[in-house]
Amino acid sequence: MMSGQLYNTLSGHTEWVTEVLLRQCTVDSVFHNSGDHVLITMDKNEIKIWPIGSEVNTECLKTLTLSYNPDGNQHFQPHLQFDGQFISCVSDGGIHVWKFQTLELLRVLHCDDITSSALLGIGNVFALLLDHHNLCVVQVKTGKLVSKFHLPAYRRSKRGSSFLAGNTSWLDGFSLNQETGLVFATSMQDHSVYLVKWKDIEENS
Repeated sequence: MMSGQLYNTLSGHTEWVTEVLLRQCTVDSVFHNSGDHVLITMDKNEIKIWPIGSEVNTECLKTLTLSYNPDGNQHFQPHLQFDGQFISCVSDGGIHVWKFQTLELLRVLHCDDITSSALLGIGNVFALLLDHHNLCVVQVKTGKLVSKFHLPAYRRSKRGSSFLAGNTSWLDGFSLNQETGLVFATSMQDHSVYLVKWKDIEENS
């Protein structure tokens, strides 16, 4: 950063890279030790895990793909998730979850009545998804839709840069205290920003 010199260029994707994550892992894996920083990139077809180094012509450590896509018509949707233990992303086939320790596919969670969705967050109990009209809460164990919150017509970018979740700690299960604060934010067609807070959800429940 001090010199401004190019550190490295990573090549290997054949489609536009739509997401780049730099996170710290919390478990030992086949390529990393707990506490190491992990570089993960995604295009519409592949998720790649990279080494962090200055070596020229660096190759990716592992490529993750959709478990079943014979026609090639399913693609990864925003947003890619990595909590230090699991890598998660959604396609029309469901939520794909890989165990970072082995980098093997752990499960595919098929979600009821939700298509063309983006994964805003996933925890031990719930997953939060966004379709074209609603915020959707899904049970992680069953894929069952628990709740929907209807949204006004928002501006949805293809790469997911125009929306994000707020605090997602509740996805691991609700506490005894009442939830407060921001749930979701997105840009609108009139260039304003639309916020969803817990009080909005409670008023519409």
